[in-house]
Amino acid sequence: MAKDPAFLFYPGDCLQDIQFLNDAQAGVYMRIICSHMKNICLTQPRLNQFTINLTEPEKSGIVEILTEVKGGYCVEWVVDSIGKRKKYSESRRKNRQGNICKSYVPHMENENENVIIDVNTKENRVEIFINKVKEFSILDLQEQKKFIDYWTECGENAKKCRWEKEKVFDIKKRMERWNNNKKTNGQQNTDSFRETHEALGGGKLS
Repeated sequence: MAKDPAFLFYPGDCLQDIQFLNDAQAGVYMRIICSHMKNICLTQPRLNQFTINLTEPEKSGIVEILTEVKGGYCVEWVVDSIGKRKKYSESRRKNRQGNICKSYVPHMENENENVIIDVNTKENRVEIFINKVKEFSILDLQEQKKFIDYWTECGENAKKCRWEKEKVFDIKKRMERWNNNKKTNGQQNTDSFRETHEALGGGKLS
C-alpha cells in the first residue's frame, strides 16, 4: 500500500506550539512535522541532527513542546492527524473495492484520490466543519471545543446538525461573534460580582 502523501494541517495547533519560538526553532519544528510522514517517532539521534545548529536553550525549547514516546519524541497533534487520515484513506479503499459507483472513472485515480470526501455522510460533514474551525486562530482550544460541540449538536435521528439548519452560516464570523460574546459575558459576570461584593459591605474591589 502506497504511503498517503498528505495529512490535515491545523494552523491553530501549529501556532500554539511555535508562538514562543524563534525563527531557527520554528524551522526545526517544521522539519519535525514533515519527518512524521515517514516516521511517527522522532528518535533522539534524528532530533540531535535537526537541532545541531541550535543553542542548548533553543534545543530545550523544542523538546518542551514535543511529546515523549517510546523510542523518542513526536508532535502529538500531527500524529493524531496522520492517524485519522490513514483510517479515512483505508475506509475509502474498502468502499471502492466493495461498491464502485457509476460515476467512478478509473483513469482519474492517483495518489491524491483519497483527498475527496463524501459530503453526503453526516460524519464527514462534521469533520469538514471541525477542520474549518481549526483553520482560524480566533478561539482558544477550550472555546473551540465548546463552539464545535454546540454547532455540531444533532438529534439521534436528525439528518442535519445545528449549523446546517441556519439559513446563513459563516464560520469565521460566527467564531468572532462567539469570542465577543464570551468577553462581554465575562465582563458582565465580573461587574455583577463586584456590585454584589460591595453591596454586602465587602468594600470596593480594585
